[in-house]
Amino acid sequence: MELTITEIKNFDYTYEVEIIVNNKKEISNAENELLSIIKELNLRRYKKEEFEKQCNDINNTKDLQIDLEKESISFIKNKFKDFFLAFSKIKHI
Repeated sequence: MELTITEIKNFDYTYEVEIIVNNKKEISNAENELLSIIKELNLRRYKKEEFEKQCNDINNTKDLQIDLEKESISFIKNKFKDFFLAFSKIKHI
């Protein structure tokens, strides 16, 4: 199981919980596990439409968009300097 809690700067907070299943028989048990952890964390389950709207809102926020063919690496590093600073402090395997 993977849990991601994210603050999108100047936007909002979001979370994602996921389990990889190997076949259709595992889906029901995986969904129950996901709902259990969501409940334990006192989070609310997204409705499909809410999740899709949030993804579209994020993807359509101009300040969060970067055209990799037009922008330089230094522009990206400067725009997201807090991320790169925090990421540089993580010990990588």
